[in-house]
Amino acid sequence: MRPQETPVDVVSDVLIAPAVEDEPDVEAQAENNEGETEIMPEEEVADLKVAAVPALPSAADVAEHRVTHMPYRNWCQHCVAGRGLGERRGRHVGRQHDIPRVGIDYWFVTSGSDLKRRKELKEEYPEDDGGEAKLEEDRKDLKIMKCLAVRCHESKAVFAHAVPVKGRDEDNFVAELITTDVEFMGHVKLILKSDNEPALLALGRAALLNIRCDVQKDESKVESISMEHSAEHESQSNGGTECGIRAVRGMFRTVKLCLEERLGHKVPPTHPMMTWLIEFSALLLNAKQVGEDGKSAWNRLRGRDFGQKLVGFGEAVMYKQPPKGPQHDVDGNMGARMFPGQFVDYSCFSNAYLVATETGDVVKVRSLASATRGRQVERR
Repeated sequence: MRPQETPVDVVSDVLIAPAVEDEPDVEAQAENNEGETEIMPEEEVADLKVAAVPALPSAADVAEHRVTHMPYRNWCQHCVAGRGLGERRGRHVGRQHDIPRVGIDYWFVTSGSDLKRRKELKEEYPEDDGGEAKLEEDRKDLKIMKCLAVRCHESKAVFAHAVPVKGRDEDNFVAELITTDVEFMGHVKLILKSDNEPALLALGRAALLNIRCDVQKDESKVESISMEHSAEHESQSNGGTECGIRAVRGMFRTVKLCLEERLGHKVPPTHPMMTWLIEFSALLLNAKQVGEDGKSAWNRLRGRDFGQKLVGFGEAVMYKQPPKGPQHDVDGNMGARMFPGQFVDYSCFSNAYLVATETGDVVKVRSLASATRGRQVERR
């Protein structure tokens, strides 16, 4: 038995649907007892981009295009299937980001002359358990050095560190590095961005916990923090961080080549001193590189330009012991006041210099003088 159908009228083989009752008058129903009518307010909506719908040309143009399929046309399904690049988002010019985005990603320094991303090492270190084990073994043998980049997409500030492990470590050392960088940026709201790599996701979650617990101890508490990562097997959304890695790698190569020329011999990229050079390279970019607004990343974050005197990496210096404390007058009041060392970096939080001593320690000093040029470099 057929189900009951809605009756229709048939006129000249044309189906005519039954009449529909008129829709109720909303304004009439909203009329109050006094005879006044409520008028619906106009809605304000966000001006968002709508996906483009390609317009199909004439049949003649379609037939002509099918001969060679050149040039590429987005209305041709064969061109899209064979040569399409997907959604190309670009730089989002003019798009406002009220909450700063801080990206994290890994890169590697090999024992040769190259600095590579993890995906560039697939042939020698496949992305499986065996490849990761070989990578970790070579890292312990100083054949390769694992590094972490942290970049603020809004201020363009970038930080780089040599790290002992990939992912989260037992002592949360790597997560503490990210926490320190975020603390220096001074953001009270931020989004932590990463690839969909499991090690980065684990590190990001550990960093979120550290930032909530450590940074919020200060008076300027973090109001909100969340995490965002790219889709699986897609890393293009973290392109801002990759730009920072490319800049750090270029500066690292440049300063390293200059250092080797001054020393007169090659320095292995995995030498312990290179861990300091990685951080120094990032600081140079933050302090010296100026954007379209005429400001450096340091200025955008701190409200002023970098104030310390510039010293070349690895330069021989004479550093001054503090006027008080256990390091003062270690050899008595007739002992030396300044001692030889090598400049390696700056201390961002205390406006001090970091100097490697003859004993292999790295000390934080307020004043130093160049041992090669006799030039006084002192904070006053």
